[in-house]
Amino acid sequence: MNVAEELGGQQSYLDMRARFGYLALREGKITEARHIFSETAQNYQRDGSEIGVVFILEGMAGVYVVVGKPG
Repeated sequence: MNVAEELGGQQSYLDMRARFGYLALREGKITEARHIFSETAQNYQRDGSEIGVVFILEGMAGVYVVVGKPG
């Protein structure tokens, strides 16, 4: 468990992880971005955050655009 989770900031932590995924994507770190998006989507889903899942799916779509594969 990390500090954000201990302090009850799970949503803030997930939002930050999502942003790191988008940053990795913009930096061309495709594998890292895909890993972050996948992990974070599962956590958003577990927490019941529909908008969080949508935000991550948009990021995953960006990954597939970069690698040239349709989702």
